[in-house]
Amino acid sequence: MSDDGPDRRKFLKLATCGIGGAVGAAIALPALSLVVHPSRTQTVTTPRDPLDVGPAGGVSQGWTKIDVVAPEVRDAWTTARDVVLGAAYVRMKAGKPEALSAVCPHLGCPVGYDGKTFLCPCHDSRFGDGGETVGAGPAKRGLDPLPIEVVDGRLRLTWVRYKLDIPTREPA
Repeated sequence: MSDDGPDRRKFLKLATCGIGGAVGAAIALPALSLVVHPSRTQTVTTPRDPLDVGPAGGVSQGWTKIDVVAPEVRDAWTTARDVVLGAAYVRMKAGKPEALSAVCPHLGCPVGYDGKTFLCPCHDSRFGDGGETVGAGPAKRGLDPLPIEVVDGRLRLTWVRYKLDIPTREPA
């Protein structure tokens, strides 16, 4: 009987450690997957395709401010519908649509339009009627143009968010 003692103790010690490790892994692995999973996948999706922003006939020769609304935006856990992504100024020029982002390229403040120039109220950046920088102000480039087209009499705009406070246009 004395020969069976140490082997039995060794077996029980290993079995206890094995069961404890299995229980710990059963708890830790699902918790770890919740942390690791979002870091390996794109958790927020916004539309990359053109969005319908209204009838082409509703846009005049002058700039008109419109809200850019995504029909659906998803993150890791939820889906939101009819989300305002931002705003754009749209006009028809020589029968073709043009669009400028209403986001100041300096620090992202909303830009207003007074009928002649665009103005950022945050740091007094000013932009001409075509979106180019004019006068003083910290903006390093003009307003960002947005791709827009007419399809079946409807305006289709592609929303692009650009990096801020740099002289070149680079999508964010």
